[in-house]
Amino acid sequence: MSHSPERMSSYCRYFGGPLATSSSYQVRISSPSPTCDAVGRHMKEETHLGRIEGLKLEIKVMKEKIALLLREYPELLNIKMALENEITTYR
Repeated sequence: MSHSPERMSSYCRYFGGPLATSSSYQVRISSPSPTCDAVGRHMKEETHLGRIEGLKLEIKVMKEKIALLLREYPELLNIKMALENEITTYR
């Protein structure tokens, strides 16, 4: 889940963050409000949690692929050995 700077700015304005309106001009406040900081941290956490979940899913898929390869390997090894025996027989 990604958030645009405009959306973050709107959250900050809604919660009394770093931008405040004075007359028709925007005035930058020296430090963002604690609420705005909390929203920013929460958005970062959501991004990290989403990435973690994506990586967990990728690990699961890779483990399934490895398990499949490990099941196929003995069968292929047996076929290889049978072919080598057959080649040796006809030499």
